[in-house]
Amino acid sequence: MVNFKGCKGWLITAVTFCHFFANYGFLYSYGQFLVVFQEEFGKGATVTGWLGTIPFGLTYLATPLSNALIARYQHRLVAAIGVISCFVSLIVTSFMTSLLPMFFTFSLLYGFGINFVTAAGLNIILQYFPDKHSARAVTIALIGCSTGLLALNPLTYFLINSLGWRNTLRIASAAVMATGAGAVYTFTKPPREHTDLEMKYIKIEGIQRTEEKENLFADQMNGNDMKQKDGQKTGLTSDLLQRKMKEEEESKLRFSQEPRPLSVLRHPELWMLASALVVCCAGVCFFYMSLVNFLVSKNFGETRAMVMTILGVSAVIGKVAVALVGDHLPFPKIFLLVIANIIGAILMGCLLVAESFIPIVSVTIISGLLVISVLDTIPHAVSHQLFHPNQCLVSWTVITSAMGSGYVVGALLGLSMDHTGSYDSALYVCMGFFLSAALLCSFVPLYQTCSARRLVATDMENQPVEL
Repeated sequence: MVNFKGCKGWLITAVTFCHFFANYGFLYSYGQFLVVFQEEFGKGATVTGWLGTIPFGLTYLATPLSNALIARYQHRLVAAIGVISCFVSLIVTSFMTSLLPMFFTFSLLYGFGINFVTAAGLNIILQYFPDKHSARAVTIALIGCSTGLLALNPLTYFLINSLGWRNTLRIASAAVMATGAGAVYTFTKPPREHTDLEMKYIKIEGIQRTEEKENLFADQMNGNDMKQKDGQKTGLTSDLLQRKMKEEEESKLRFSQEPRPLSVLRHPELWMLASALVVCCAGVCFFYMSLVNFLVSKNFGETRAMVMTILGVSAVIGKVAVALVGDHLPFPKIFLLVIANIIGAILMGCLLVAESFIPIVSVTIISGLLVISVLDTIPHAVSHQLFHPNQCLVSWTVITSAMGSGYVVGALLGLSMDHTGSYDSALYVCMGFFLSAALLCSFVPLYQTCSARRLVATDMENQPVEL
C-alpha cells in the first residue's frame, strides 16, 4: 500500500510553482512593455517605469492586509480574490487608451492581486511544512518566479511584436486564470496529522521545546505494582507514582501554553531581522534596477540582455541548491542570511574595481547563485524556525513588509544613481547595506541565546527547594 501522507503539501507546492511561473513571469517581463508604452502614450521612462515598480513593491507591502484577510477568511478565498484581480487587471488594461488610468487598472489592481495569491500560497505551504521541509517547499514555489522570468521574457517579446501588446495582455490573463484555478482548488488548510510538525517551538540551542514523552509506565496497573515495557514488576509505591504523574502533567501544561500571536511584536529580534531585510533588499535591488545602467556606463550596453539572462539562470540554480540543502544544514537558517549578505558586500567591492567584461559576468553569476537565491527565499522560511508557530503569521507579515520596503528604497536609490551618474558612490552605499544586514542578522541568534539562558536561570532560581 502506497502511503500518500504529506503528498497534499507537495501538490500545493507544485501548483503554486505553476501559478508563480505565470504571474511573476509576466510581471518580470514588464520591461518588454515599457518601450511600447513610451512610444504609444508619449511618456518618459520614469513615469512609465513606475507603472511596473508599483505592483512589484505591492507584492510585499500589501502583506499585512492579505494576512489579515487570510486569518479571517482562510487561504482559498483570499487566493481566489487575488487570481480574479489579476485576471480583471490584465483584461481591463488591454482596453486602456491612456497611461494614467493604468496606474489603477494595472499597478494597484495587479499588485494587490499578486500579493494576495503570494501570501496565501506561501502561508499554506508553511502550514503543511512548518519545520522539516519548510525551506525546500518555499524555495520550490519561488523558483517558479525565476523560471517565469527566463521563459516568459522572450515569449512576451515575440507576442508583442507578432500580436501587439493588447493581445499579449489577454493571453497573459488566460494563463494567470488557468494556473490560478488550480491553486485555488488545492488551497485547503491541513489537518494536524498531515503536517511535518514534530515539535512546537525550537529556539536557538533548543531552549523551550516540546517533545514526545517516553512512556515510562505500563499499560496495566494493579495496586502498588506496575509493569514496565519489558514486562517486569517494579516496586514503585502509589505515592511515588502519583508524584511522577503530577510532574508529568505540570510539564505538559507548562509546554502547552502558547503565546498570543501579537506578542511577537515585542520581540527585539523580530525588528532586528526586519531592519536587516530592509537594507539587504535595497542592496539586491541594485541588480534588478541598476545593473543594466551600470553596464551601459562601463560601455557594455550591448551585452546587457545576456548578462540579465545569466543572472536569471544563476538565480534559478541557486534556488534549486537552497531547496536541496536548506533543510539539512547543521546550523539555523538565519546564518544563511549572514553569509549571503557578507558575500553581497564583497561582490559590490568587486564591481568597484571591475573594468572588463569577464569580472562583471563572474560577479553576476556569484550574485545569482549565493546572494539573490538566498535573500529571495530564506526570509520566508526563517520565521518558522525563530518564533512560535502561533506567532509565525504575524512575524512573517512583518518580514515580508520589510522586504517590500527595501525594494522600494532600492528603486529610489536607482533613480538617484541615474540622475547623478555616480555608480561608485552607489556601490559603496550597497556595501554598507549588505554589511549592516549581516551584522543585524548575526544579532538575532545571539539575542535569542542570551535571552533563553536568562529564562532558564530565572526558572531555576524560582524553583522551590525540597528539604
